Parts: sequence; C-alpha cells; structure tokens
Amino acid sequence: MLPQCTVDSAASGPITVETYTVTFDREGQPERGIVACRTGDDSRAWGNIDDADTLSLLCAEEGIGRTGTLSEEGMVKLG
Repeated sequence: MLPQCTVDSAASGPITVETYTVTFDREGQPERGIVACRTGDDSRAWGNIDDADTLSLLCAEEGIGRTGTLSEEGMVKLG
C-alpha cells in the first residue's frame, strides 16, 4: 500500500508549501496560485494565492518548501 496522509479541510495557521501551480489570465498574467500545503501536524491542506507580487515571485523562483500561513478562508500568505 502506498503512503498516505490525512487531509485537513479546516486547517489554518503555519504551513509549508508541498507543491503549487499558478494559473494565468487571457493576457498571460498570473491570476491565481493553487497550493498543496503541509500543516504543523503533517496533514495536507489546500489553499489559494491571489496576491500579484507573490504570484510573480512563484513564477520566477521555486516555491516548494517555502513557509507561510493559511487563513481560515483558505488563502495562503507566504512568509
């Protein structure tokens, strides 16, 4: 059996980015980040990024392993 982790759909607080993708609008500008996160108890949680500066950063630099915060509304702010 393959390793599995618990998904915490109500997670909030400190996270580490496990993986992510950035979507783009019709003009080719970053529009949204979709982030798979690991919480402090090693559960998986999902979040979104809509901050233009953070999206540009994720397009230019690696985001895996970065730390941040997941809000109760599901938004990720990288630290």
